[in-house]
Amino acid sequence: MEVTFKEVTKDPSSVKLSNMETVFNDDSLCIIHVDLSAKNGIGVDVKRRYEYIFISSNGKNYESWQEINNDNGGVFVSLGQYDKDKKGKIHESLSYESGLRYLAVIYVNANGREVGVADGGYLSIPVPTGTGNWKTTSFIDEFGETGEEKYLLLRGHGVFSNSATTSSEMTAIFIIDKNYRFTFKLVEYNSILVKSDKFYEYRIKDSTGDIYDMTLYNSPKHGEMGYYSQTYEGYMEKILSKGGVITVSVKEKYPYSTPDTYLFKLDVTGFEKALSYIKD
Repeated sequence: MEVTFKEVTKDPSSVKLSNMETVFNDDSLCIIHVDLSAKNGIGVDVKRRYEYIFISSNGKNYESWQEINNDNGGVFVSLGQYDKDKKGKIHESLSYESGLRYLAVIYVNANGREVGVADGGYLSIPVPTGTGNWKTTSFIDEFGETGEEKYLLLRGHGVFSNSATTSSEMTAIFIIDKNYRFTFKLVEYNSILVKSDKFYEYRIKDSTGDIYDMTLYNSPKHGEMGYYSQTYEGYMEKILSKGGVITVSVKEKYPYSTPDTYLFKLDVTGFEKALSYIKD
C-alpha cells in the first residue's frame, strides 16, 4: 500500500501514513482506512483520509484507493448500514461478507488496477451475482425523495482532451432504465461533472466491432446527455445484448476552437441479468 501511494503522489519521499485501521479482512479482500500526508505540486503538506482496497481473485492481486470523509463514503460499511442499504439492490440476497466483496469488486473494476501494473488495461473481476459491474439506483426528485422507478448504473474510465489539456483522466457514468432510455454523464479529472448546452457526437463500438453513431445534447443544469431520436434506444439494445467491453468516442459537435473529446470503455457484461432486477 505504501509503495502504491508513493507511486501516485507528487513527492514520494514526503509520503507518511498514520492512523491506519483494517476495517475488513478475509482471504480474498482487505479494506484499510488510513491518513495519507504528502507534499502537493507546490510543496505544501496535505493530509487526507483514504480507503485502500486489495482484492485477490483467480491468482491475481488488484488494488484501488479513494479519498473518504473520515471513515464514511467508501466501499466499506458496517453490518447495520449494509442491511439498510442493500434493500432493493442487486446484492440484497448476499451475506455481509459476500456483499462487501461485491461492492469492492465493482469499485475496483471501474477504478483500480492489477497490483504493480501502472496501465494494465480493463479489469473484469467476476462478481457472485453474475451481473458484472452494474448497480441499481433511483433518481432523487426535486423534494429530495427517492423515486420508485429503478435504473441501472455503470461506470467506466478513460481520457479527455481539450484546448487546455491532453489525455487527462475522466470517468463516464452510464444510466439506463428497463425501456432502454439512457443517459451519459462525463466527469473530467474524475471530479468535475461536465455541464453545458453543447451537442456531442457519440460513436460507440460494440464488443463485435459494429459501430453506432448518435448525437446527444448535454444539460447545463444536471450534466446528463439526452437525445431526440428513439432510434438510439434500439441501437443501445443491440449494443448491450452482445455484452463484453464497448468503446465510446465522444466529440464536441460545434466547437469554437479545439473540440472537447472523450474516449472511454464500459464493460457491459451481465446486463441481461442486471436488467431483471429493475423489471416489474
